[in-house]
Amino acid sequence: MFSWLGTDDRRKKDPEVFQTVSEGLKKLYKTKLLPLEESYKFHDYLLEQDFPGMRIGPEPTTDSFIAVMHGDTEGVIPGNALVVDPKKPFRKLNAFGNAFLNR
Repeated sequence: MFSWLGTDDRRKKDPEVFQTVSEGLKKLYKTKLLPLEESYKFHDYLLEQDFPGMRIGPEPTTDSFIAVMHGDTEGVIPGNALVVDPKKPFRKLNAFGNAFLNR
């Protein structure tokens, strides 16, 4: 079937034990995600600026969505305008209704 599902005993190792979930997540981030972020210069070159409407705070701040797109001009387009533009790939988001699109 799949080679990575094999029963090769050479690949088996004892599971790592962490005292807390956050300790395990920090280790996972440092060993798996951070090297990718550094390799692709994620923090340096993704936007080179804060995105419109960005809010950082102690409470959850993901009450809306933002679609970041490449273009010659900078601007903000409301969600309900994006779903009716046939040149943009967001038409299927219309199924979520105006309450979602107006966030």
